[in-house]
Amino acid sequence: MLHLSGTRFWAAVLLGLFAGLSHPAEAQETAAAEDPDTLQLECDAGEMFSCYSLGHLYYSGEGVDWDETKAAELYVQACEGGFEPSCADAGFMYQRARGVAANLERAAKYFGTGCEAGESWACEDVGRMYELASGVAQDYEEAVRYYNLACNAGETLGCAYLGAMYEDGRGTAQSYELAVEKYEAGCYQGAVSLACMRLGLLTQRGQGTERDAKQAMLLHSYACDSEQWGSCRALGGIYEHGDVGITNKRLGLSLYIQSCEGRYGYDADGCSYAATLYENGKVVPQDYKLAVQYLERSCEGNSGNGCAKLGASYAHGNGVDVDLEQSLHFSERACELGNGFGCYNSGVSYWFARGVEESVTMAAKRYEKGCRLGHDLACTNIAAAYAAGKGVEQDFNKAFELYQQSCDKGDALACHNLGWAYRKGEGVPSDLANAQEHFLMACEMGHLSGCTAAGYQYLHGEGVTQDKEAGLRFLDQACEGGHENACELLE
Repeated sequence: MLHLSGTRFWAAVLLGLFAGLSHPAEAQETAAAEDPDTLQLECDAGEMFSCYSLGHLYYSGEGVDWDETKAAELYVQACEGGFEPSCADAGFMYQRARGVAANLERAAKYFGTGCEAGESWACEDVGRMYELASGVAQDYEEAVRYYNLACNAGETLGCAYLGAMYEDGRGTAQSYELAVEKYEAGCYQGAVSLACMRLGLLTQRGQGTERDAKQAMLLHSYACDSEQWGSCRALGGIYEHGDVGITNKRLGLSLYIQSCEGRYGYDADGCSYAATLYENGKVVPQDYKLAVQYLERSCEGNSGNGCAKLGASYAHGNGVDVDLEQSLHFSERACELGNGFGCYNSGVSYWFARGVEESVTMAAKRYEKGCRLGHDLACTNIAAAYAAGKGVEQDFNKAFELYQQSCDKGDALACHNLGWAYRKGEGVPSDLANAQEHFLMACEMGHLSGCTAAGYQYLHGEGVTQDKEAGLRFLDQACEGGHENACELLE
């Protein structure tokens, strides 16, 4: 990776900014000072370059009355008359409705021709259209091809877009290393704030490059100042968690709020992070109502995390009246957005009939999805469904596998249930020693049923050398914590 710090970084940024002043992104460059009448005569005689040059004059209003309609006509005439670089300008006019009615299909066609004719800035535009299905059918491979043409020709925004395709594995094999390479070109050579933000995120995570919190902080500082709100949110996280040795949670909150309240778009996840700090009251006085306002904005911006937390607020009555139907609504929205916590909460609603009719089948589906999305509690709950055969076909092997997965990640309930799987021989040969091991793990994590089971096995010497003193100690612990079965065993 090319590391630029301090003066070298800002020098690169400034060079990129000045280079950007002459970038032909809007297609139009002033034609050489020529007589409009002469250009008109030559254009009428079939000299397409003259038509193209005359179009520039009408677009800029130099030597003629400003007339974008006339400019568009001349660009199209030159393009269709065989001077293909003019097609890029024709595409620009149709894409932005300058002098003609917007027509994205024609814009994409003209941009493509102009790009192939060497107008590299048009490659960025047509690539973007293929990526976003704007005027053409979505085609990530074509988008990558055009972004490559743009980037190789020095169009640094094209490099940024290409980096995103490599990072996400769209239209090409996924590669963090190539993503970093393209982002570096976009950021360091062109000061493209989008590229700096994406490069900062990869550098922060150590994907495709060495993890470097200080370099990430520098990149995010520039991108945040350039109104890349995702970088403001990332910078907030760096300050909140002290990733570079400086912990300033209030500054972190300020940056989250900045990312949430940005002009011309905002970072929806930043809103949810701000909400978390207002919920927990560790940085500012606890304010659930303000937290809900930020969560509402977060969810409106399609943050799965924001929708999931908003659903939880309605479930618990934090900042709003308890409303289980609303809780399910926002949890479902979060699940649709790919948030495992939202899927888990939705599953709980269906399983226990909270705000909706009971449906263990729907609950199992939500738990399954939540587990695939990496939510450990959802994995534990779908494991329980497999063990009980509720909502899914009974499968002890699958249940055991999922319990093991969640227990390894620190879920006490999963460790407790894994102990019972060993005790009863469900999905694994019966093994009381392994059962005791997992009951003790659950107990250490604070799961009282685990303490009760461990105490029982100590009392009876099951899977462990009999130790009545230890058994009573664990049962006392569970009973004092409110576990009724432990109290009954002590009687």
